[in-house]
Amino acid sequence: MRSSFTTRDGLAVVSTRRPLSAATALDGFAERLHVARGGLFSSGVDYPGRYSRWAFGFADPPLEFVGHDRTLTLRALNGRGEALVALLAPTLAAAPDTVMTACERRAARFEIARATRRFAEEERSLQPSLMSPLRHLIGQFAGMPDRFLGIYGAFGYDLLFRFEPMALRHPRGPDARDIHLFLPDSLIVVDRRKEEAVALDYEFTRGE
Repeated sequence: MRSSFTTRDGLAVVSTRRPLSAATALDGFAERLHVARGGLFSSGVDYPGRYSRWAFGFADPPLEFVGHDRTLTLRALNGRGEALVALLAPTLAAAPDTVMTACERRAARFEIARATRRFAEEERSLQPSLMSPLRHLIGQFAGMPDRFLGIYGAFGYDLLFRFEPMALRHPRGPDARDIHLFLPDSLIVVDRRKEEAVALDYEFTRGE
């Protein structure tokens, strides 16, 4: 089954769903991640607002977002990612307080401005930061009837210091990362409650 969605800034997303066996859909997936980038998310408990009935995973994503301090890099991990760099770089560059400082075939780099005003305590996480272009990107997909297309990964503890400036006691190495996220274009999803599973594949284009 195929469905399509167009983001607010004109990115067209076509999703294809293929049924799989719920009993075997994720067999061997964890082992696959020993040699491939990706993620596996699973919980054996279904509790509203905390745990989920879903298990899902992805491998070999086309794109990664790596951020440290005030620099965010959008980097292609394969040929599919190269096309996505060209498609998504303009969206990220249009985010508030964000300037694209480089854009090449395999990567684009963005610098985020420092706050020029004070933020109330309850708004501190909204000040300009690595999250600014990511929030803008996610906002373009508002209304998309798909709960699984997204960016997945990890946030480092040092991300806190982008909202609460503090003097660091220990220096950070050149490979320090505040965020490391992936955009998958293929996912395997298992619904434990219904005992159903699907493979979700996504294609991205932008109209002229």
